[in-house]
Amino acid sequence: MSAPRWWQSRIPREKRVLSAAAVALLCVVLFLVMEPVVEERQRLSAELPQLRADLAWMQSRVADAKRLRAMGGSATTESGQGLRLAQVENILRGVGIQDQISGLRPLDKQGLSVSFSDVAFSDLVEFIFRLQDSGQGRIAKAQVNRIEDQSGVVSADLALLPYQGSPE
Repeated sequence: MSAPRWWQSRIPREKRVLSAAAVALLCVVLFLVMEPVVEERQRLSAELPQLRADLAWMQSRVADAKRLRAMGGSATTESGQGLRLAQVENILRGVGIQDQISGLRPLDKQGLSVSFSDVAFSDLVEFIFRLQDSGQGRIAKAQVNRIEDQSGVVSADLALLPYQGSPE
């Protein structure tokens, strides 16, 4: 029996019930197809501002990277011993405060100057401990200022020099 013939043999009440069931089934199928698409779009829309902020941060660091690359990728002394930018960046990423850097530049061809804005004091201390524990560098000079309206948040300017001696 063909579909049109089968449909014609149904009584009006049965046709209404079957039509309603078909519409309900279509709605369920559309929901099952569209719901993941809508959720993914919302997730991507929520992620976009952070990705744009990351891009802006990377673009703002281009000048610093070019300056350090011109120096051979690290801040070094004549003897070749120096504080390497990549090592400091790895420690910053490990602590999770790379986004709070407001300035990063070579310091006297020997070290690096790092400035932070709005960084948690505990994270700053963790960075300093990890830097010293790694044996890569030490703090030569630090200026830390409390942010008035935020508890536990500071701005800081650090002068980092290569570690001299063995870490204990």
